[in-house]
Amino acid sequence: MSWQQFVGPAIIAAIVSAAVTIAGWYVQWRSTRQLEISRRLERVTDVQTALLAEIRSNAHHLKQYDPDSLMAVVQERLEKSSGYKPFVPKETGAPVFAAVVKEISILPTAVIDPVVLFHIQQEAISHFADDLRGSRFLDLEKDQMIQMLTDYMSMKAYARELADGAISALETSLGISKSAVGLSARQSASDVEQV
Repeated sequence: MSWQQFVGPAIIAAIVSAAVTIAGWYVQWRSTRQLEISRRLERVTDVQTALLAEIRSNAHHLKQYDPDSLMAVVQERLEKSSGYKPFVPKETGAPVFAAVVKEISILPTAVIDPVVLFHIQQEAISHFADDLRGSRFLDLEKDQMIQMLTDYMSMKAYARELADGAISALETSLGISKSAVGLSARQSASDVEQV
């Protein structure tokens, strides 16, 4: 037997072996890539769902009062009682947003803007509320107090508008229908009986 008889089958075997190896690498790469894409999409959905829940909770809190009637009561009390000092409660935090802010770029572009705008407004309100609880505020003249409280209420009203925008963007991105939203938007436990 000559060397030419062995070269043909050896080369063919090497080529087949290389082709099988390359095909195996490609299949493994494609499988790994699909798994990464699936995990990323799942993470995006999880983050959006958590942000939606947090913003809905804040929106619910923001719509629990009427700024105009509240300011009328505070103004009347300030004018009638020299010892009255309005109480401004501590603002709620945003633990979900704080936890995911470093990876906010994974979210769809249409979601990032309204979510960030809402949370920045909430942070500004929180800082303003801290000022309203400080001793400098309590030392102000009544007119200045009323103006600061009016500004505070305006900031909260604007936050409510931003919350609506963020909720709408998140629901659209998640594909949540308005009928499904109604079940989670109940005001109290008594609403369960009405549904």
